[in-house]
Amino acid sequence: MYPALLGNRCGADSNSAIVIDPKGDIYKCWSDIGIKGYVISNLVDKNKNDLKELTKYLLYDPTQDSECAKCKIIPICMGGCPKRRESEIIDRCSRYKYNLRDHIEQIVLDKLKEEIIVSN
Repeated sequence: MYPALLGNRCGADSNSAIVIDPKGDIYKCWSDIGIKGYVISNLVDKNKNDLKELTKYLLYDPTQDSECAKCKIIPICMGGCPKRRESEIIDRCSRYKYNLRDHIEQIVLDKLKEEIIVSN
């Protein structure tokens, strides 16, 4: 009945996603492009590696956040955007948190409509 899982929607917390800028700098998050402190490596300069920055995204665990750990929708949003969490943006929660009942009701209505259409 829940909406679809939103995990790994941006790639920053995915093992297989990176972002490369025109200079060959490699980042984990689109929002980090152009910010030198967030470069994790470079295609040309093999000595340029920042594993701390890389692991910050890959080891991202929303259950370690006290607000997320007690939230009933953590299976849906998985803590939301890692960049927003890191930046401590106040409104970092998924819209589902505030209107979960409305979403579930809409999903049920949509499923019922599908079944009616299929059975006709």
